[in-house]
Amino acid sequence: MKNDTRNKLVSAVQKALFDFRMVRPEDRLLVGISGGKDSMALLHALHRLSAYHPVRFTLAAATVRMGFERGNTDLVAAFCAERGIPFSELASGLGTRLFLSGREAESGIQSVDTPCSLCA
Repeated sequence: MKNDTRNKLVSAVQKALFDFRMVRPEDRLLVGISGGKDSMALLHALHRLSAYHPVRFTLAAATVRMGFERGNTDLVAAFCAERGIPFSELASGLGTRLFLSGREAESGIQSVDTPCSLCA
C-alpha cells in the first residue's frame, strides 16, 4: 500500500472516530481479524492512530476460528507482534457444530441463511 493511500485511510478512520464519537478515553478496542485486506487495513489504521489520537485507547486483535478453516494465522500473528498489538486466536467450533451434514436440522438453523449473523 502506498504512503498516500495509507495516509488517506488513517485520515478517514480518524474522521470517523471523531464524527461518530466511536472511542472514549481509555477504551479498549478489539479488532476482529480475518487476515483479509479490510480487517488488516483497519487494524493498521487504528494502530497508527493509537500513537497520537487525542482520545487515548488501547488496541488488541483476535481471530475467531469457526473450525473448518484451511489457513493459519501466522502472518496475522507476526503483523501484530511487530507492532506490539496483543493477538488472540479463539476456537469457537461453531462452524463444525452447525454446518456438518444433518446438524442444521437438529439446530433448526439453515446454514445458507445465517452463518454471518451467528458469529457477529
